[in-house]
Amino acid sequence: MASDVNLVVIEGRVVSDLESKVTAGNSSLTTFRIANHRWIPGNEGREGREETNFLAVSCWGNVADRVAQRVSKGCKVVIKGRWQVRQWQDQESGQQREGHELVADDVAVTHEPRGAER
Repeated sequence: MASDVNLVVIEGRVVSDLESKVTAGNSSLTTFRIANHRWIPGNEGREGREETNFLAVSCWGNVADRVAQRVSKGCKVVIKGRWQVRQWQDQESGQQREGHELVADDVAVTHEPRGAER
């Protein structure tokens, strides 16, 4: 069976510290959150407004290792990847939960915060 297209390209600013670990299966995993802003113009004399979305990002393998070395809070990044929805049962309440994240295939830093050292 053929797969449908699931391709996301998004720009945003890293708003959390990166968390890196090695999974039980010996895979590198780096996670962080970005803020993505968009301007919504006003109409009929109304003032426009800014809308901000906060998105979870996961990177695996070599991408995770590279991101952990080159990306930090405050960096502006362009991410190419796929959108993923995960579902699980909460251990405490027993309720079904759902989480959304961008699984990155590539992360490019377009601007580093002032004073950033690599």
